[in-house]
Amino acid sequence: MGDPLAERIIRYLDRHMAWMRAVLRELDELERVMGSDDMERLLDAQARRTREAEHFKREHHGLLHEWNNGAGESAERRAAVKERAREAEKLSEALRARYQELLITAEGVRLRQRAGLDALRHGRDLIRKYRPGGDDAGFLDRKA
Repeated sequence: MGDPLAERIIRYLDRHMAWMRAVLRELDELERVMGSDDMERLLDAQARRTREAEHFKREHHGLLHEWNNGAGESAERRAAVKERAREAEKLSEALRARYQELLITAEGVRLRQRAGLDALRHGRDLIRKYRPGGDDAGFLDRKA
């Protein structure tokens, strides 16, 4: 027989919390490089993290199923698992909040970039319409 369920769950929660701490560090770095060339590397890392999160989700469901089917753990071990689960939940909340903050920041960057693109398009269109010195006066010359 393998390790007791409580021990497997605690190891799972420890691995998951270490993973969440690493994601939080990456999100901090992503915010610092938002809009730069380094952003592509961090977005690739986030795609990898999404796949890893799916793995944690599957593992979590399997362990939870075993736990809910009453594996006969002692009250002391059940209390240790519940305490570790509370720690993981706090970290999970911090991660959700950080993602939300980053989404707000990214939306601000997107809006600023859109405004910059709109200004560039406007300048390009103005120059395209204004053709000084040509046979056919541009839009601006006709208004003059």
